[in-house]
Amino acid sequence: MRKNKLLTMFVASAIVLSSLLSMVSCRSPKSSESVGSSETNSFPNPVSTVDDVETHKVDGTLHDVNVNYEAPVGELIGGGAAQYVIVSPSEYYAAAKFMANHLGAATGAVFGAVVSDTCDLSSGKIIALGTDNIKNTITVPSQEELGNQGYYIKTVSDDVLIYCSSANGAQLAAIAFLRAAVGYDMFSEDCVVYERTDGKLPAMEIKERPDYEFRINSNTISDTAKYGMGFSMNGGLLTTDLGNVHNLWDFFSLSDLENHKKWFSDDAAMKDDKGNKVRIGQPCFTAHGDKEEYNALIDHFANKVISILKEKPTVANIRISQNDTVAENVTRKCNCVACTASYDFYGTLGGAMLSFTNDVAEKVNAYIDENEPDREFKLIVLAYGESVQAPVQRKNGSYVLDSKGKGIPEIRYEFNENGEKTAVIGEDGNPVKLVCERGVGYEFAASAANWIHSFYEEENREYASAVEAWAGLGASNLHIWSYEISYYQYLYPYNNYQIMLDNFKYFKEFGGYYIYPEGTWENRNNPGFAKLRDYINSKGMFDVNVDYNELVDKFFKYYFREAAPIMRAYFNEVQVVLSDNERITGGGVHSYALSDSRVWQEGLITNWNNSFKKAEEAIEKYSGTDDDLYEALKKHILIESLFPRYVLCTTYARSYSASQRKEMRKAFIEDFEKLGNTTHQEHFKISAITSTWDLT
Repeated sequence: MRKNKLLTMFVASAIVLSSLLSMVSCRSPKSSESVGSSETNSFPNPVSTVDDVETHKVDGTLHDVNVNYEAPVGELIGGGAAQYVIVSPSEYYAAAKFMANHLGAATGAVFGAVVSDTCDLSSGKIIALGTDNIKNTITVPSQEELGNQGYYIKTVSDDVLIYCSSANGAQLAAIAFLRAAVGYDMFSEDCVVYERTDGKLPAMEIKERPDYEFRINSNTISDTAKYGMGFSMNGGLLTTDLGNVHNLWDFFSLSDLENHKKWFSDDAAMKDDKGNKVRIGQPCFTAHGDKEEYNALIDHFANKVISILKEKPTVANIRISQNDTVAENVTRKCNCVACTASYDFYGTLGGAMLSFTNDVAEKVNAYIDENEPDREFKLIVLAYGESVQAPVQRKNGSYVLDSKGKGIPEIRYEFNENGEKTAVIGEDGNPVKLVCERGVGYEFAASAANWIHSFYEEENREYASAVEAWAGLGASNLHIWSYEISYYQYLYPYNNYQIMLDNFKYFKEFGGYYIYPEGTWENRNNPGFAKLRDYINSKGMFDVNVDYNELVDKFFKYYFREAAPIMRAYFNEVQVVLSDNERITGGGVHSYALSDSRVWQEGLITNWNNSFKKAEEAIEKYSGTDDDLYEALKKHILIESLFPRYVLCTTYARSYSASQRKEMRKAFIEDFEKLGNTTHQEHFKISAITSTWDLT
């Protein structure tokens, strides 16, 4: 278990922090008085972020990497020209072109990428990516071992053979090859490094499979960054035709609500009193206990899903995901007699949702069996809010678990309009167990969990037990929707940087397949070290056993260059403050507490704000010598400056004169918008705040 996360971790840093607080004035200057001095702006050397977290390791992953730099098999360039040609079939050409571009950037030569299903290894030095004849040259791992996105890279003589079986696998293989050949790494779209510049091609044999098959970026990033950092390019995994999440209203029209009232909760509405479009209430997963209406509802959903499958042959998953946004006094579940009886029996909305989804899946599976027998497809039940707990056996309010620590299925019951239950009987004459039937999976989204603690810790035992219970229902390919930000306070840092990796490990142990750690999806360049989160996520989703401290060290080294000591100290100290004030901030992602002024003392915020000037001075050497790098580094520093500046513009604005306040607010909003940001909390534009500022 984690021993008081970060409090023991930063003892040395906390001492320094205490000293800083004693040095910094707790009032802000007026008029022309300067903020801080060279002494108060002098940050300490970075403090190690190694804490006393119990080390967790997930076994059974595939990351077999052997690269011999002492025995190169060839030269990437000779006489300033590329010595290799990249050959790939058309479906992998994006990956081939990606390799060519980055080999060129690393070496200064121009590499070609040729489209061909086969390649002639006797025709010159070749990098073959996914060509048909690779299997004729080397023994490749089985599909079972590599999965859909694994790859095998092997040098044979002076050629490179790369085996993969999907475009997403080719993307990851290209990144792995570049990492081995030229030391490639990407921290953001404008920060790519090549740590190997000798131009030699090392001998290599690499066999890997991503720990999460689908790895979705948390914050909004460009497609360039998404591809280069190894995030999934989707590839039709999910469809938006029936909404992405909280999508149940997308299955219906207003006429459905008018003609089939038993399909919905009693408080459901799609228009308000003025005729405006609204979506409140929920579908009723029991149809109020009316069997005829229930069967019609099953047909309605199944037909909607089948129509998408016919139109889009690559779609692999569609969510059946309860609505989220609700009106005051409206719950996220139907409260009819039948639904209430189901909820009371199973202890969760998940019972009715899973039963319903199983019935829809039965009809969808019949279509697939007849028309597309080789297609893999799942309907995904969202375990969220009232459905986050698993519909498994309970005793005295607690889950009953089997010898493997997983939930024991309950009997599946149907509930009528009087709340009476009847066991569903199978073809063998025995009661049917409520499990995830063929073609049904689930997505775990515990928004009420404490996301500054891992699921290994006692703080999240309630929700960890729910994952363990759901694991007993036969669902393979667990989807996870995790949380990385306070949704009421986008501009404030959220202290779960290392926790993300812990959770990636935990969910992987229970079949993690798809993961989306929701961050500041509405802003492009959010402060609070969102870019560091992107980097950690990209590495941790691929290999859950990656070392956190190595990632952080490398990120600061290249993302901030000479400004790294200042920015790293700032990062460390922010974590100290957040950890020390955990009793105030808590771990809730839907809390305003993070902006509590007791957490962020004025003197320390002012000192942090002043430090960014020193960070800019540290990178001044690039101005005029490498202007692209200089501008990128300035941008990186500017992004992180937004947090303390925002606090000074809001919480401590009265510490400044009217003219100072106006100037700092104008500068803040100009930089905030210039960086492509729009919101200060989920769904709320920052203009709602800035419109109250006197900027004229």
